[in-house]
Amino acid sequence: MKTILSFQIGQFSLTLLAISCLASCGGEVAVAGLGDGTETDTLDSAIDADDSLSPAFDADSDAPDPCIGKTAADCNDGVPCTADACTTGVGCTHTPDNGKCNDGQACTTDICNPQSGCVNTTTDGACDDGDACTSNDTCATGTCAGAKLVCNDGIPCTSDACVAGVGCAFTADDKKCDDGKPCTADSCVVGSGCVNANVVGPCDDGDACTLGDACASGVCKGKASSCGDGTCACGETAVTCAADCPLSTPGMITLPAGTFTMGAVDATYPDQQPVHQVTLSAFELDQTEVTLAAYTAFYNQLPAAQKCQDSNASGFVCGQPATGAHCNWGVMGREQHPINCVDWFQATAYCAWKGNGARLPTESEWEYAATSAGKVQFYPWGNQTPSCDYAIFSGFFNGNTSPEVIGCGADGTWPVCSKAKGNSAQSVCDLVGNVEEWNSDWYGPYSANASADPEGAANGTKRALRGNSWSETVGIAKAVYRHYAFPTQFTPATGFRCARTQ
Repeated sequence: MKTILSFQIGQFSLTLLAISCLASCGGEVAVAGLGDGTETDTLDSAIDADDSLSPAFDADSDAPDPCIGKTAADCNDGVPCTADACTTGVGCTHTPDNGKCNDGQACTTDICNPQSGCVNTTTDGACDDGDACTSNDTCATGTCAGAKLVCNDGIPCTSDACVAGVGCAFTADDKKCDDGKPCTADSCVVGSGCVNANVVGPCDDGDACTLGDACASGVCKGKASSCGDGTCACGETAVTCAADCPLSTPGMITLPAGTFTMGAVDATYPDQQPVHQVTLSAFELDQTEVTLAAYTAFYNQLPAAQKCQDSNASGFVCGQPATGAHCNWGVMGREQHPINCVDWFQATAYCAWKGNGARLPTESEWEYAATSAGKVQFYPWGNQTPSCDYAIFSGFFNGNTSPEVIGCGADGTWPVCSKAKGNSAQSVCDLVGNVEEWNSDWYGPYSANASADPEGAANGTKRALRGNSWSETVGIAKAVYRHYAFPTQFTPATGFRCARTQ
């Protein structure tokens, strides 16, 4: 580097033609004088001669800051992935930020090149497709994908599924662990399977000839019924065991006193709840539904003024049942069929005529009888699935889908006690099927309170009916099923039987 400088040192006026080697020569610079002759000296001696020279060579103090008057915008290099700034003493800087190049793809390597910008390179290998229901996720041709996750814990009682955002989930289903035994508590434990733990307490061994059934070591056992145990059951009669079976009115069955749970916990219809405790005194119940022959005897003794067909009056006015399709009145050959097409007033009048305190049964008496004296069972015969082997009703049986079988093929009633297999343990017939039966109660809601010999609601507009009929389906065949009708109504599906307090 050559520079011509003129300056005064003491009494000398000098013109320097050349300054070189400012840094590498340790600050010693050769100078050539002009004008008065050639002089050679060092910069140090010149500076020593006059300190006022040194500022002229102080580069640090005189060089301007490159960032003065500049902002980051002035340093923008046009590359989106760099962080542009002006650094004091340095000038513009451009720092690559790989995060700005993230394309959201699991199978690319994202890099910021300061000169060209983002570079997204396809890669291979393991990845995560973000789906909790896949496994072994791998990059292939730039796409991350995995195999569908199979969720199977090998435990039969769990429902296995893959839940989005969660992965495999295993839900216990206790019903799959039901071993059909009344003395086990069946549960499904995730991770281990079914647990069938023995329980203690009352149970039902399905044998009408045992009493006091209870669970012991996982087995339901009862004591065989015997004369003198206070229960008239398993073939005992007033003749064979007067102590347990009081003499009944001819044609009636004695139901012993007892306490039972009325209603249903898992009710199909709301009116079967709440369940409640009922205590009943001993009573008698007609073994059969009242037959056409029996009702004809009642009708024949009526005065002429009452030998008329029902006038739909509120009270007993006419004793003759309705006639027409499916009605049994006046039909030859049906003497042992249940009387039907009678209203509540006619049924009540018949029972009063029968004498000896006969009356219509209460709802609680009827349900007690229909569960074989308050046993924990669905039907009079037990818990076996309803069919025409047990009772007379309608439905699709034996795999038939069309046509529907009405009245087990009769399209109407059958003779009473035609289905002995469906009798209660006390040999009461047709408590389910053939005709539904008038009860004495007004129809109304149950009370949750325990009661003794209840007579139902204090008032109402409809009377209770119990038991289904030949024209109704097995879906309403359970002993807890309730029905109702206005007391003046009559249908081919409606009949009755009588009861009396013992």
